[in-house]
Amino acid sequence: MRMQLTTRAPLAVPSLVVGVLSAVLLVFGPVLFALIAAVGAIVMGGIALADVKSHGYQGHGFAVGGMIVSGTVLALAFIFMVSTAG
Repeated sequence: MRMQLTTRAPLAVPSLVVGVLSAVLLVFGPVLFALIAAVGAIVMGGIALADVKSHGYQGHGFAVGGMIVSGTVLALAFIFMVSTAG
């Protein structure tokens, strides 16, 4: 019996990993680094979703998960910066 290999979008898992890293940086590190990581994860997730759609790759959930985590980090960082700016 021959197994069929499925190919995951190359940036799907890194999107999720960098998204989680941005959440960790938001809690324990500089907010600026968390913002940079979150934007990077959203960009990687968008590219991964485009790859899933155009090439039929797997990894839709990883890409969406990374984008959701990163979007949440961006929102929380914005709230944090606005609340401490005054």
